[in-house]
Amino acid sequence: MRKLKSALAMLALLTSVLACTVSAQRTRVVALTGGDTHPDFEKQVRAELKLRIANTNRYTVGRADEAELQVNLVCVDISDKNGAGACSLSILYWPTELPDLSSVLGRTTLISGSDPSYIAEQFFQQLVEESTEKELANHLTTLTKAVGALKGDIPCKK
Repeated sequence: MRKLKSALAMLALLTSVLACTVSAQRTRVVALTGGDTHPDFEKQVRAELKLRIANTNRYTVGRADEAELQVNLVCVDISDKNGAGACSLSILYWPTELPDLSSVLGRTTLISGSDPSYIAEQFFQQLVEESTEKELANHLTTLTKAVGALKGDIPCKK
């Protein structure tokens, strides 16, 4: 009985720590942008990615003018028979502290296939990996230093 009480106490402590950690994370507004023409495959991938983003506490889908993260998704249909497509994804970070500057997060990713939900999930995982608090802080520091160097506050390295 004593072991059960200890286990329950540890579980309660772990749950409260996790709740604090989750609530400490800031919700980031994400805008989905893309090409001017939206082929059928892109519409499917976009819908899946939007749903995946919306089902998190870390992100919320919003307009481009209010977003900190801009996910640029462009797809082309490559087969009418099996509904396949090829898609590219790039992510921009627009920090609220420097709203007129952006930084590209990671790399542009290209994926092709016939399963829109698989491609959307891969792109979502890339968003998660490239927009950790640590990564965003690093990008903000780089941008801040660049602005400071231009203002003469920080000497430029040559």
